Amino acid sequence: MVKNRSQACVEVVKTSLETYQAMTAAFISDTIDHLTMTNQPWTEVQAVKSRRPDAQEVQWDYGYIHYLRFNCQKAPFTDDRVRNALRLAVDVKAVGDGFYGPLWDYTGPLVSTWTNEALTAADIKQRPGWNPATRDADIAEAKKLMEAAGFKEGEITANLMVFNTPVHPANSERVRAQWLKIWPKIKITFEGPVDSGPFNQRLAANNFDMMAYSNLPTTDGAVEFQNFYASDGSRNYGSFADPQVDKLCAQAIQEFDIKKRGDLIKQAEEIVIQKSPIIAYYYAKQVAFVTPKWTGYDGYPGPGGQGGADLVEACKFVSLK
Repeated sequence: MVKNRSQACVEVVKTSLETYQAMTAAFISDTIDHLTMTNQPWTEVQAVKSRRPDAQEVQWDYGYIHYLRFNCQKAPFTDDRVRNALRLAVDVKAVGDGFYGPLWDYTGPLVSTWTNEALTAADIKQRPGWNPATRDADIAEAKKLMEAAGFKEGEITANLMVFNTPVHPANSERVRAQWLKIWPKIKITFEGPVDSGPFNQRLAANNFDMMAYSNLPTTDGAVEFQNFYASDGSRNYGSFADPQVDKLCAQAIQEFDIKKRGDLIKQAEEIVIQKSPIIAYYYAKQVAFVTPKWTGYDGYPGPGGQGGADLVEACKFVSLK
């Protein structure tokens, strides 16, 4: 059992490397004191609650963005109208609720937990393509854009490379079904689920039509935006390029005034929304369970840090009974 804070941090790191099934069994049997639910559906969260009713459930906003991204160098995704049509046609609420239940929130191209730089979740929720109240109008606009691009009935054939964690096939199935309902002649073939190694090799080679993926946040909002959307960005999967976005990113990186820096990134984010190289579905909330032996574990809202850094930071505030 965990005896001190340092050991608590070690336990979190160690158990995060085990399979979810092994971690769950250990937590249910009271062998370990902490269970993280990253990438697990709402149904699994409920199952753990029912089997360990004495455990404390902790949730926090961290900035784990889930999305679909287009290869902007491959037709028909070279056309802004096609990308925008497909984005507007997605029922984001149905996608988020379908896997994570209430454990998600809206995000634009830059995960909305970057509170100084990004457009807020409340703002994004009111916009076309995300707003549940404007579904009919969004679908009508999507149809117009697709027809203007030469695909009246969505006569598009493309492959969707899907990452291998369970959320991505689930999201992709829902999105494909939504598109087919609107455009009966669209043909989207899934590739995968693809394991991390070959998936990242294909990303590096720009060898995909569309891909379904997620990313944990880095340590700076402006840097993260530049990585994703500047033409030379390290995470600019699909080779999106826009001179004004590049200019705004360069200005933001050199700006030390927090408000001015945020305003520059928000301007760039508006352009990315208009161009739609990405369909940003949502960000998933971090969820963990701890046994009654732990007190003071309140999470560590992000973003900032990679791969469980938030869990380890949260442990620094734990007192153990």
